[in-house]
Amino acid sequence: KRVSNAIIDIASLNNKISGALNFDTLHFGSNTFYKTGINATVAGDSLSIAATTKDTKNKDRFAIGADIDRKDYGYTFSLKDTLLLDYKKWNVATDNRIEYSPAGILVNNFLIRNDSTTISVKSRGSALNSPIDVVIDNFKIKDITSMVNSDTLLASGIIDGKFSVSEFDKKIPAFTGHLQIDSLQFMQQAVGTINLNAEKSGENTISGAMDLTGNGNRVRVKGDYYLN
Repeated sequence: KRVSNAIIDIASLNNKISGALNFDTLHFGSNTFYKTGINATVAGDSLSIAATTKDTKNKDRFAIGADIDRKDYGYTFSLKDTLLLDYKKWNVATDNRIEYSPAGILVNNFLIRNDSTTISVKSRGSALNSPIDVVIDNFKIKDITSMVNSDTLLASGIIDGKFSVSEFDKKIPAFTGHLQIDSLQFMQQAVGTINLNAEKSGENTISGAMDLTGNGNRVRVKGDYYLN
């Protein structure tokens, strides 16, 4: 591990505490992160945080920001409209919100979009622990894995899926739906296409199957898991 030109600033003003961490490069194993800045502000029970990393030409490459609020025993998380993945600006729904407390979880319009790529997560109802529907259209894994600046790309491929998570009162929540990873590559080695399917087959039983095909591979795995 090696950090180059790191600067830490902390300031307090009008009941707010602000902090910033900036460094030119961070070497971690075979990976290098360039021109990264992390800024945070704490005021009462609220935390606002933003992070940005640049490339070797000082151009913004990745950015993310979020607000986290605490009330009683619960937390509310919302993503800021500053999301940048591998140079691509993503549109973030302004009313996105995730509420979590010991009583349960509620997701309101957690929607991000870039051109033909969409990730949507939302609860079906307004009550805590309502079933959560997830839709992923044409998400490129490389938009995340390219954050690691190593000589070999960790993984690539395209994710499409539509699934639901429900029955949060059980020991293990129920996962039902379909997820596909097309043209998956790992460490720049072709793997193939993975299909995951899960459906409820009994009161407390989820039946699942995974298929891997392509590039000389043909693997099928089936099994059940139990919610209690």
